[in-house]
Amino acid sequence: MLKPLPIGFNEAAHVYRWEPTGEILARSVTGVTGWDDPPEKRIRIEATREKWEPRGNACHSALEQFFKTGIKTKDTGPYADFINPLLNKVFWNDFQPLLVEGRLCDLKKSVGGSCDVLGLDGDGRLVLMDLKTKAANRAKYSTDRQLGAYASMFIDHYRMEINEIRTIWCGPGKTEIGPDQGVDKCLAAWLGCWDSFRAFRPRF
Repeated sequence: MLKPLPIGFNEAAHVYRWEPTGEILARSVTGVTGWDDPPEKRIRIEATREKWEPRGNACHSALEQFFKTGIKTKDTGPYADFINPLLNKVFWNDFQPLLVEGRLCDLKKSVGGSCDVLGLDGDGRLVLMDLKTKAANRAKYSTDRQLGAYASMFIDHYRMEINEIRTIWCGPGKTEIGPDQGVDKCLAAWLGCWDSFRAFRPRF
């Protein structure tokens, strides 16, 4: 495992803190990447929060514990149909996690975030991944901006080259690890998003 960065996180307030100086980071990655979401999307997200939030928390927690302990405990709770296929994905058999729920930040931009997992696949490639849960009828969407932010922050602090970026799509009865989204493509998506955010939401 890589040494975690000294970043505190207040989950209730969704606020990150750079511990060496006590600086409270002004914004989160998701706050920046979703700045231009249309109002109707924001309303829909909040209206369905009671469904997706506990499901997402349960799946993230199960994956985190699996990576940290190596134990695949069969889940029998309300989200078993999501968690069991996720933990039993063959991809994990030769996967070595190096950073799990890793706190990251860009101090110059005063942005903080948390990457779900980064590690080495069976061929020794360094892969950055983010877990998304979705209902069976929910379409996939672009995660390039968000993962580009994490990649940029990771490279800046750890000085390591990332080879692939992927999204883990966790649905009922099936988990799919998406194809490589392209490191350069994701980095460009994040930088473009940041430039737009700064131009149109300077006081966000």
